[in-house]
Parts: sequence; structure tokens; C-alpha cells
Amino acid sequence: METISNIFLEGHEDVYFIELCSDLKIRLEQNTTELRLYHKPSKRNITSSEKDLLETSKRHRLESNDGEIKNLFPKVKYLKIINSHLYPEQVVNLIIENFPDINNFTVEET
Repeated sequence: METISNIFLEGHEDVYFIELCSDLKIRLEQNTTELRLYHKPSKRNITSSEKDLLETSKRHRLESNDGEIKNLFPKVKYLKIINSHLYPEQVVNLIIENFPDINNFTVEET
């Protein structure tokens, strides 16, 4: 994350980290939805996918600690959203509310 964010920061561009968090039960449920299975072939073997997520959650933290990202990346704009019970549209609205300059995002043609 540091290497990639520094590429943009050194170019005087804004960098945004949006951390989406939900509890393990919700993650397991989300991994079996029709839309998720359609877009993520690696999740289609539900037994294997569930086992992988459970093992990963034992070996690694699945979310940052409070203040950790701001301490590690003070120049990065950061937002942590607990999205366990939010619709995607609600998550998007939270991002836009917290970072209104995202609405003014433009891509320069070269």
C-alpha cells in the first residue's frame, strides 16, 4: 500500500483508502450470494471459499486497528465503514459525504 500510494502522493495527487468492514458471519453470507458467485469464479466452490476465509481470519487481521491507517499513512484520506448492514448505495453515499471532492473527479486526457 505504501509503494502504490507514494507513486500518487509524489505526483501531488490525492490518495483515498476506503476500508470496508463486516463481521465474519456477514462475510461468509456475502460470499454465497448469486451476484458474488457470478463475478468471482474463485468463490464458486463454496466449501473451499468458506474454508479459506475462516483460515485467513485465524492467521491474519481482516481490518485495521483504530488509528492505525492514519498513523501509517498521514497524507492519505482514509475512511473506515462498517458495512455489515448497509446497502451498496448507502456505502457510496457515506464515501461521497466524507470526501465531497470525489464528486469533482476528472480524468485528464493525455
